[in-house]
Amino acid sequence: MRFFLLFFLGAYLFSGPSVAQDMIVTQKGDTINCKILRVSNNYVHYRFLYEGEYRRSMKHVTEIKSYKENYSGQTNLTKEETESFAKLRVVKKTRFGIQAGWGYRLNKTDPNLPATLQNYINDLRSGFQWSADFYAFLDSDLGIGLKYSSFGNKGKVSYSGNQYTDDISINYIGISLLRKSAMNMEGNALIYAGSVGYISYKNEATENQAPLNIIGSTIGFMGEIGYDFPITKKSSFGFLLSLMVGSIGSFEVNGNNVNASSPEEREGVVRLDLSAGFRF
Repeated sequence: MRFFLLFFLGAYLFSGPSVAQDMIVTQKGDTINCKILRVSNNYVHYRFLYEGEYRRSMKHVTEIKSYKENYSGQTNLTKEETESFAKLRVVKKTRFGIQAGWGYRLNKTDPNLPATLQNYINDLRSGFQWSADFYAFLDSDLGIGLKYSSFGNKGKVSYSGNQYTDDISINYIGISLLRKSAMNMEGNALIYAGSVGYISYKNEATENQAPLNIIGSTIGFMGEIGYDFPITKKSSFGFLLSLMVGSIGSFEVNGNNVNASSPEEREGVVRLDLSAGFRF
């Protein structure tokens, strides 16, 4: 019994100083003995002991010159320790990203079509897509810019003695807002983006080798979430999940205007994209 009392008493006595196991040096030269809790939205959250009680606070990474974990009392930091916040402290004014991957259109297939044509249309749903974006940052976390995305697929099918081909391309360009949230001290970041823009649709199709050029456009929306891994101070590699939403009800078919007479006749351009690429 006495052993457990001594154990918990010792744990209590030594628990106070243990909170100050990290050290932060500010750009002004001030030293903060603390426990670093996390980094989010480019802010360092920490806990420190003040007049016998624990308090929490935070500082933006641009205010921090260096930090040291498991601080033991020395004041001379190594070069590596002094530069430990270098990646986070670099507040980039611009961001350019380019990525590519797989896209899948989520619009429904008419269940009344013959099975052969349903399978053909379903095969045209997925294809290669790539995108690029450019942002100018209003502050360290929020940027505004342009988003471009391109998707394409082609195919051919024979049905009831007829030959059909399709060569589909869907392009998107819009104004976008981006939000960046730092996840740790190494510079990993969670990315959110949303945009509104112009969607163009083109299908260079044929029916028994007779051309059937279909053109349409609409206003659409795109939402994105991604994760970046730093490579250098100025570049990173990341993954991106995107959802584009839109529906086209008016077309130009071989130069003639054609309007959809029902929601079922509209061309859905809702698409889910999974990409990987580089950011600079």
